[in-house]
Amino acid sequence: MSLSERPGFLRLKGGESILSSFRQALVARRIASFRISAETCVEFEPESFQQLAGIAAFYNTEGFYYLYISSADHTSKCLAIMRCER
Repeated sequence: MSLSERPGFLRLKGGESILSSFRQALVARRIASFRISAETCVEFEPESFQQLAGIAAFYNTEGFYYLYISSADHTSKCLAIMRCER
């Protein structure tokens, strides 16, 4: 994570999957309300369908929603939602 590589921006380097219990690239904020509004701006150029970047709403590691950008193929991006309820 870096605030100095590109002044005015937060740069995160990829880690493991959002489902992993190990090394993830994640910045989090605890929310204490049932109703919230959140937004983000993401610059991301995925090179494969295995690379994801986005914004997540976590209850815990077994319950969350993840709105993410990935690669549909080698030339275009796609926007998708992942829901985890274990």
